[in-house]
Amino acid sequence: MKKLAIMGDLHIDSNQFGQAEIQTLIQTLKEKEVVHLHLAGDISNHHEQASLPFLEPLQTLQPGQKQPPLPKLQKREVQRRTPRVHDLV
Repeated sequence: MKKLAIMGDLHIDSNQFGQAEIQTLIQTLKEKEVVHLHLAGDISNHHEQASLPFLEPLQTLQPGQKQPPLPKLQKREVQRRTPRVHDLV
């Protein structure tokens, strides 16, 4: 059975979510064998300054073998196209 994690309204900028927290999140997702991460609500209050740098390390994780690679997000795409699922394996 595949595991799903849902995180919402992180507000990483106002909650001072830094590189250490991102690495802890990635390690926890791997340890718990989460294969899908859904991000709901606001990631941050400042899309280009905070959301994009937060999402980039999550994209470095290897997607499942049957899944296509994750798209590379451009600064403007964060606001236009919010990713709904990140496959993490």
